[in-house]
Amino acid sequence: KAAVKMHTLLDLRGNIPSFIHISDGKLHDVHALDLLVPEPGAIYVMDRGYVDFGKLYALHLAGAFFVTRAKSNIDFHRVYSANTDRGTGVMCDQTIALDGFYTKQDYPAHLRRVRFKDPESGKTLVFLTNQMTFFEKMHLQQAFPSINSSAEESTTINNQLNPPIYSQF
Repeated sequence: KAAVKMHTLLDLRGNIPSFIHISDGKLHDVHALDLLVPEPGAIYVMDRGYVDFGKLYALHLAGAFFVTRAKSNIDFHRVYSANTDRGTGVMCDQTIALDGFYTKQDYPAHLRRVRFKDPESGKTLVFLTNQMTFFEKMHLQQAFPSINSSAEESTTINNQLNPPIYSQF
């Protein structure tokens, strides 16, 4: 058997790849993060195959933001719960701290955990981010398709600063 993977970083301001790395199929997705130079203020949207809290903390320290799907076995405790409008699909919006022995060493800062129920499919999705400001309904709806399916492209998520947004496929 032979396999090839293409790790692509899309700049969603223009849907043009800003980074492409072709590797054999043995390179795990999370190791592609080692090949990136984080851009301060950028938002990296990636699937849960890229969850490595040490690497995510490096993005955080570089001033970059990330949004990723949470793995089901994450060990954490809730620090704070924000009020949500469940009519928007946002079931909970929490500030959390990691509790796992290694994960809390790898990522000592608080994270944001957002649980979202997609009204069309009925699926519940859980996201982690270091972006602690409130995502407006429009931003969540635009971000979720690119996180939910690594084959889909998403539209640009705008905030006041209009940062570059990268989606890792």
